[in-house]
Amino acid sequence: MVCYTFHTYERKQDTNFFIRDLPIYGDAILAPMDGYSDCPFRSLCRELGSAMSYTEFIKVEKILSKSKQPAKRMYFNEPERPITFQIYGEDPELILQAALKIQENNPDVIDLNMGCPAKTIADRGAGVGMMPSPLRIARTFRKLVKHLRVPVTGKIASVGIKEKL
Repeated sequence: MVCYTFHTYERKQDTNFFIRDLPIYGDAILAPMDGYSDCPFRSLCRELGSAMSYTEFIKVEKILSKSKQPAKRMYFNEPERPITFQIYGEDPELILQAALKIQENNPDVIDLNMGCPAKTIADRGAGVGMMPSPLRIARTFRKLVKHLRVPVTGKIASVGIKEKL
């Protein structure tokens, strides 16, 4: 797969905020969008001023299988940094195993999707389907933070939460 990246976006001297110890320069962050956030799109957004990029989300079971889909979704060019790999799943142990595996690809951040309202994801307890289970969310983040060397974030959205609670 070939992905062309334009010149690197000039970063401001002052950072707007940090994710743990990772400085984020700029005012806009490209949100993860399934079916859109591939390498060419992220590179274009970076050229237009995105301070940080997210990959399309990746199902933890696919990461742990022999599927080639995760590698395609995690492909990035250095000028895209900081780059966040977004994953989703419902089982804290599988989420941890998948995060440990993708950490080998050197993302700057690993993000857990807890906001996707798609029925096929939420009904199995992933995405926004995690929201009714705060203890499971806490257990998941405790495991991730304890075992990963990269910062961990969680994406939530208010869409679909009401139906799940």
